[in-house]
Parts: sequence; C-alpha cells; structure tokens
Amino acid sequence: ALKERAPSEFQSCTASFKLAINTLSDARAVGRLRRCSMMLVFLEDTWNIVDFLIVGFFWVGSFIHLVSALQLNAVLDELQPDRYIDMWPISQLFMVEDVIASLSIFLSLYKLFKYLQGLNDSWSQLVKTLSNASAELFYFVVILFIMLTGFSFSFHITFGSEVYAFRTFIHSLLTLLRAIPEGSLFFDELIATNRISG
Repeated sequence: ALKERAPSEFQSCTASFKLAINTLSDARAVGRLRRCSMMLVFLEDTWNIVDFLIVGFFWVGSFIHLVSALQLNAVLDELQPDRYIDMWPISQLFMVEDVIASLSIFLSLYKLFKYLQGLNDSWSQLVKTLSNASAELFYFVVILFIMLTGFSFSFHITFGSEVYAFRTFIHSLLTLLRAIPEGSLFFDELIATNRISG
C-alpha cells in the first residue's frame, strides 16, 4: 500500500514545496518580516492567510505521513504468519493524512479565485460580492449547521433503530445532506417505521 501511494505523494510534496517557496517569495515582496507589525500587515490580506494555511497543512500532513510510514515499516519488519498485528492505528493516521491533504487541496482550489479576479470583470465582481457577503454567509452556514445537527439527532433517535440510513448520528447527518439537493428521503420506510413522525 505504501509503494502505490508514492508517485502521487511525491508529486503533491513537490507541488506543496513550490507553493511554500512562492509563499515565502510573496512575504519577501511585502518586506522583511523582522517586525511583528509588518507580519500583522502581511496577514491582513486573506489570500496570505490562505497561503500560510496551505503550507501549514502541508507540513502537518508530511509529519503525519512520516510517522505513519515509520510505524508501518516497523510493523512490516515484525510480520509473522502466526501473529495478529493491529493495523487500525496506522490506518487511522493515513486517514487523517488524507483529510489534511483534502483540506489543503480545497484551499489551493479556493486560491484560484485570487488569480481568476484578473481574468475578466465578471469574475472580479463575483469575488468582490462573495468577500463583501462573507460575514452574512458565515452566519447562514452556522444556522444551517445548527438546524442540520438538530434534525440529524432527531432522525437518529426516531428512526435509527429501524431505518439503516439513520443508524448513527453521522449517517443521519450525511443522509440529510444528501437529501437536500436530491429531494429524496426514504418516505415509505419512514412512514412504515413511525406513522406519527414519518
């Protein structure tokens, strides 16, 4: 499994290293960051914060990958046919690494908005509109998350023992998130399970 992941990880490490160099060159363009006030001026721009988050995710992901690869090699060295080896902690580290990599990719794609601003006026207007409405959008997302959490708990408690899609809170949340764009929610099963709430 480790050898299969090597080419894509090498490419992502190379790309992240180039991004780190670009971020440092952007920091030098603002000026030498010897004073704290200059650092605060540099971090006032949202795009610079995104750059530092991408680089931070890269270093955290690289550290987790190094730790998990060392643990995997140690386990493989002790591999014996008559002995059970618990691979769950190592697989958890690889899953955390994948989540961190996906966050880094999301932020990298988000950074494309910075470069698309100069493409034409409509992109520039879209980015300005989203940045001006960011506070209101944040509150909307918070309210939506609170409502989805409440509905997920109630669907899990009411239907979790009978309907497989609501067996845990997380599955209930994912089912409700899938139902938003599709508009389909196991109505027949819900009514058969509980005539009052379904």
